[in-house]
Amino acid sequence: MFGYITVCKDELKIKDYTKYRAYYCGVCHTLGKRYNQIMRLGLSYDLTFLALLLDSMATENTVTKNRSCIKHLGKKHPVVVNCDALKYASDVNVLLSFYKILDDIKDSFSIKSMILYLLYVLPAKKAGKRQVYLNHSIKENLSKLSKIEKSNTDDIDKASHYFAQIMKDIFYGNDNLEKLGYDLGRYIYLIDAIDDYDKDLKSKNFNPLIAKFGDNKNEVIKYAEESILFTLSQGAKAYEELTILNNKEILDNIIYLGLKQRLYTVLKGNENEKSL
Repeated sequence: MFGYITVCKDELKIKDYTKYRAYYCGVCHTLGKRYNQIMRLGLSYDLTFLALLLDSMATENTVTKNRSCIKHLGKKHPVVVNCDALKYASDVNVLLSFYKILDDIKDSFSIKSMILYLLYVLPAKKAGKRQVYLNHSIKENLSKLSKIEKSNTDDIDKASHYFAQIMKDIFYGNDNLEKLGYDLGRYIYLIDAIDDYDKDLKSKNFNPLIAKFGDNKNEVIKYAEESILFTLSQGAKAYEELTILNNKEILDNIIYLGLKQRLYTVLKGNENEKSL
């Protein structure tokens, strides 16, 4: 998965980072319990944020237990357990991973992608039955996105819309939650395009930034920074209208610091590649 929605660890208190990790591990354990242990390998920080946000808006008390796992043999650590947000995030994680695999197969068939397809096809079928509307939304919007990308459009807003729409449907609940989801979807689509810019330029794969700016990397970086910062500011406005009952320090860290830190890490990486 993408993994662009993360905390700024250096600015987070130890107790808050421990709580954040408890949600990450909670989604991981839920994937294993709800599907199978292999599904845990596809866990994304983006879905950790989803679980954290939804649970922080819920009125039920969060239950945390000390558990161990294969990655931390012999050492127990806090894990959030048994909440609806974890179950929902695990369903979404499986569906997004599966459709990403299908997209990879369409782009460039490989033995690895076929093995992943075989591993994910039954869990994805189960997740699709649990989240019927969302499964339909992901499938329909990715199909529309594929058609747009095949047209080699240089309309970046049009290209980013369909993935943003998927994220809007994932963050369903109220207008502000859906608005935040849409803006995060646009952020993910654009930052992923920056991240893949050099690779796509060499392989001649579609990239909206290449379609619009070609190999003019200075213009790509300038546009991406301005556009994404504006998108994040709009998402922050929607976030500020949400009723957050718990974990506000962690969520504030992600919205105001983590997303920007990830953006500049990607932009810096591209600038370094340009200077080599």
